[in-house]
Amino acid sequence: MSVIRWISCDLVTGRIVEELPDLKPTGSLSSVLGAVTNCQFTLPIPLPEGDAPTRWVGATEPGRSMLVAVANGNPFWAGAVNRRKGGTGAELQLGTESLESYLDRRYVGDHTWSQQDDTSVIAAGLLDDADDEGIQFVVDSPASGVLRDRTYKDHDNKTVFRALSELSGVIDGPEWTIDLAWEDTDELVVTKTVRLRPRIGVEAAAPDAVFETSTNAVFGTQGSSEARYEYDEDFTNGKGSNNIQAYSSGQGDDQPFSAPARDEDLLAHGWPRYEHRFQPSSSITDVSTLTSHAAAKLA
Repeated sequence: MSVIRWISCDLVTGRIVEELPDLKPTGSLSSVLGAVTNCQFTLPIPLPEGDAPTRWVGATEPGRSMLVAVANGNPFWAGAVNRRKGGTGAELQLGTESLESYLDRRYVGDHTWSQQDDTSVIAAGLLDDADDEGIQFVVDSPASGVLRDRTYKDHDNKTVFRALSELSGVIDGPEWTIDLAWEDTDELVVTKTVRLRPRIGVEAAAPDAVFETSTNAVFGTQGSSEARYEYDEDFTNGKGSNNIQAYSSGQGDDQPFSAPARDEDLLAHGWPRYEHRFQPSSSITDVSTLTSHAAAKLA
C-alpha cells in the first residue's frame, strides 16, 4: 500500500516550500481530463507543545501555493490553494482547486487560424495567452494532423480554459490534462506540463469491466467476482436527446444554427424524438463548427 507524502510548493516555480506530514484531505482526490476538480484539507497549526510545520503560513498562502501529493516517489496530484480559514482553533481549513483552474483566470487574445493543426497551433496558441506572468506551465502539444478554423477576439472575454474546453468539445477534438513530474533527480521542484493529444491514454485490449448500451444495459467483468458497480439512466430534460442542434449569438435570421445531429438508428427503431438545443459559445460564426459541437454532444 502506497503512503502519500504531502508537500507544499510555490505555485509559480514549483519549488518545495515545506513538508506537510499532518495535512489531511476531507474528501477524495480526483483528476478529470480537461476539467477542474477540488478538494478540501485540514492542517494542524502550531501550538506551544506542537510540532506543526514551522513555515505553515507561507506553505498554505492562497494564490501563491499548491499542495502536492507524492506516491511511490512521484508527484501525482496538485491543488492550488484558493482559500484558507483559521482562527483561535487548532487547525486550518484549506480549499484547493486543480491546476486547470488557473486557465479559467486568464483570457484569450485576438487570433485567427485557418486550416491550422488543432493541438500544435490552436491549443498551443491559446495556452500561450496564459504564459506571460503565469504559473510556468510546460506545453506538450505535438501535431494531431486535424486542421480546423478558429477565430477568437479579446473583447469576447473568453477564458483559456473555456476556449480549450470548446476545442475539445467538438467531434474528434483533442483531449488534455496537466501532468506533474520532478524537474530533476534532486526532487526539489515540481514541473507542471499541459499535455494535449487526440486521445489521452490507451484502450485496454481486455479491460476488467465492459459496459454495453442497448435496449438492456449489460455489465460484464473479467476481474474479481466481488466487482461492484452502479449505473444511472437519466432521461431528464437535456439528457438522452436524439436530435441536437448547437447555436451561437445573434438574432432572427442572423443567428447561426448547426444542422441537427440525430441518432437515426434509435429513431428508426421507434424511439420518440427528444430535442435539445444548446449554445457552446457566444462567438462561433462557422456553421460547420457548430455542427461538430452538436455531433459531439450527441455522442
